[in-house]
Amino acid sequence: MNLRAELLERIHARGYERPWTIQQRVIPLCVQGSDLIVEAPSGSGKTVAFIIAVLQKINISTRECQALILAPNRELAQAIQLECMSLGESFGSQCQASIGGIPVLQEVQKLKAGPHIVVGTPGRVKHMILAKYLKTQNIKMLILHQADSLLPNGYKEEIYDMFERLNHVPIQVILLSATVSNELLNLAEKFMRHPIQISHMHE
Repeated sequence: MNLRAELLERIHARGYERPWTIQQRVIPLCVQGSDLIVEAPSGSGKTVAFIIAVLQKINISTRECQALILAPNRELAQAIQLECMSLGESFGSQCQASIGGIPVLQEVQKLKAGPHIVVGTPGRVKHMILAKYLKTQNIKMLILHQADSLLPNGYKEEIYDMFERLNHVPIQVILLSATVSNELLNLAEKFMRHPIQISHMHE
């Protein structure tokens, strides 16, 4: 997959010896810049797949947010942050959580330092964008994880607003979901560029 050497070392150190089926499909397509709709059940390896792709694509020398990951709850957001930090620590990748429960002042200070990746819940992320603490001009990737849970949870307005705000530059969009509803397909049709759909992948 032509991954950076430091990332590959961390992957092996974590005990991953070979990519699962979904990772074989998702990682190369994501790295090359394709918009993706990934429909796969829990435990299929899709979370690690997009995290590896994000870590491969970010430019470490640019201390601005380049990838924004949205999750339906703070527990999942924190789990994604920990995985990003574990796999990216060897080459200086910085990942910041933007979730309720973290003091705003503490989060603002970390956002000012310029994390490469921000992962959070839509309400808190939108607040940070509106307050201009989270800069969006260098964001090249937007990932909606467990997208089937994001829209029904009342985050639809925040997500559509974020798409509109990020629409000033071509942005890669990745939707990951256990199921793909008509609502998700409508979102894809409105904001994604010829997305490739990967469905029902199992190891």
